[in-house]
Amino acid sequence: MPTSARSLWLGRIALALAGSAVGLGLAEAAVRVLWPDRAPPDAAALPVLHTQLELVLPNQRAMHEGVLHRTNRLGLRGPDYPARPAPSVFRILLGGDSIAMGHGVPEEDRYSDRLVPLLDAARPGERHEVVNTALSGLDAQGVMQRIDTMLTNYGAHALVYGFCLNDIEGPDYQRRAPAWDAESVWAGFQESQRASRSRLWALLAAWRWRLTLPEPGVDEEVRYNYLENPAAWQTFTSQLDRLATIARERGVCSVLFLQPQLAQLDDRHPYLDIYARVGDAARQRGIHVIDAFPAFRGRFASWYWVGPFDPHPNAAGHAILARALAGGLLALPESCWRGGPVEPAPAWPPPTWPR
Repeated sequence: MPTSARSLWLGRIALALAGSAVGLGLAEAAVRVLWPDRAPPDAAALPVLHTQLELVLPNQRAMHEGVLHRTNRLGLRGPDYPARPAPSVFRILLGGDSIAMGHGVPEEDRYSDRLVPLLDAARPGERHEVVNTALSGLDAQGVMQRIDTMLTNYGAHALVYGFCLNDIEGPDYQRRAPAWDAESVWAGFQESQRASRSRLWALLAAWRWRLTLPEPGVDEEVRYNYLENPAAWQTFTSQLDRLATIARERGVCSVLFLQPQLAQLDDRHPYLDIYARVGDAARQRGIHVIDAFPAFRGRFASWYWVGPFDPHPNAAGHAILARALAGGLLALPESCWRGGPVEPAPAWPPPTWPR
């Protein structure tokens, strides 16, 4: 081959290799931007929590789902609070499961933490506080039990229940299709990441694992249990009754905060009729309803995922939830902001966990 032709081919190969390297570099950078490492500098020295029981152990500093998980004296994720709010503070007690707890996001990025400055700015001269009692893995019964328990320790002027679709999963819930576990795939991504410096390689390794799993059957299963399983629906709505009763007995307002599934954020969203049914059931019981779906409508769902296979909201998703909740709360009747009487602080008892 003539020297000029050989040089031309070598140049093309070098150019192709350089282009590939640039492309891989850009892909690696994109993965790091979309799903950044959120671990603190000392993460390697901290224990890793896996089970629900581990998450509620008091006074700990550990890692869970790639972020710092610290708990207070009662095992709530976050700081401690005085047994009763100061006279100048309006305290909201929030219950829920993984979304409200802040699965996969740093504590300060949760919508409960972002809510406080929004309310402070909207109500000059007033101070606000959110006690977040949420815990991953709870169904509606667990959420209500935890709210009831923590009210005896903290008290509140208003109650907010952060609703998730899986809250109907109780004793009467029926499994109808195999479902792949997004959290296990995300865990595989994190494990691959620990074994490799490249987050792109970790993503590809986890995706290959994802391809071996059965296709999701969640849409059909969830819709069946909300719309065609009367026993499961009755169990779920009994917990709305419980929320209404707790609020009435304490003389405070209660709010159901509909946290949407981050998928197909338009009129084709598969759960709009379920949100409507749950919202109607809450209103019939005197519970105020705030629906966050309109705040997400028209957005690209996966941009707000905490991980490439984990549709829990990331920091940007929590910011949207915080604004939606703040707007809904500020639209409540003025009587809700006067709050009810907060009982004197009892002697601190050992907490009772839902499970």
